[in-house]
Amino acid sequence: MFRIILISSLGLSLILSLVSFASQLAPLDFEIIPIHNDLLKDRAYVFEEYEGLSNFTVVENAVSGDKTLTLSERTNFNALELVVYLTASGNYYVTQVATISANTITLVEPLKEDINKGDHLWNFYDDASHPNEVGYKALADFALLHLDTELLENKTHVFIGDSWLASKTVEARIVSQIKVSDSLNKAVGGRRSIDVLNAFEEDLSDLQLSPDYVWITLGTNDYWLDVSAEKYIQNVEKIIRKSNSLGAKVIIFDSSVGPLEWDEQSDSFKSIRKDLSDAYSIKLAELYSRNQTDSSDNRSRGGSVILLDLAVLWGIFIRRRKLVRDKNYSSSIA
Repeated sequence: MFRIILISSLGLSLILSLVSFASQLAPLDFEIIPIHNDLLKDRAYVFEEYEGLSNFTVVENAVSGDKTLTLSERTNFNALELVVYLTASGNYYVTQVATISANTITLVEPLKEDINKGDHLWNFYDDASHPNEVGYKALADFALLHLDTELLENKTHVFIGDSWLASKTVEARIVSQIKVSDSLNKAVGGRRSIDVLNAFEEDLSDLQLSPDYVWITLGTNDYWLDVSAEKYIQNVEKIIRKSNSLGAKVIIFDSSVGPLEWDEQSDSFKSIRKDLSDAYSIKLAELYSRNQTDSSDNRSRGGSVILLDLAVLWGIFIRRRKLVRDKNYSSSIA
């Protein structure tokens, strides 16, 4: 009897271990908001550009497709500097300055929507590591354009990560644009990917309901503290898995763009932070692509292979248990 109970216990442990292992192999459920190359145009803040929030008024109407704006005053924007404009429909967009002539600026990209006389244009970066207030609003609008907002409505949203979400401007903008059941912001300025990973359980421990969506910003503090791309993506994957284990889909912004740094010895700019931030973005895209391939493979296999394997193993266990029981019975008769 003891041997049967022992085998039964071992068999159950094996099954539970396999179930746990299978969950680790399950495809990740996440979407990337590609700000690194798309919204931010692969361009960081350049020292001596506009800082804080500088507001300029558009003095002539402009329509979607135009590439020139006439402003109320002359500006000192640099070529390719990021700027934000507000459209007649109330949406914020990020673009780049191409050229300046007096108080007229030419943009690299055509306008996405109409701009009315009296609307505004701003610089994007508050400092070397953060957007300003309208930059954050443009970040939120960009995210919503990349998502099916109907799926986001009437759901519980949790925001974790670094200062890009800790400012709460992105959260406030998103909540103002869609109907949510509830939102909770647990982002903390200065956090690296490892910090968010280590604080995950504690941060989400006071939730009244399981989150439907977990929004994440990470990368800025990692590249400032020289975290390798390999370590960064390992931490990110674990955070996504933890979020998925709660039944939540992850919406993650890829890394901000690291600035170039002036090196006095070589009398030139170095791209250490920029290179790291590029690598973060690439690694995240690779994780997403690999995950999509894994998901497709699982679907093509019917999604039941792991369960079939477990059933086979359970059958072997039951058969072995029966053999042991029969043997014990035979021994008792003899």
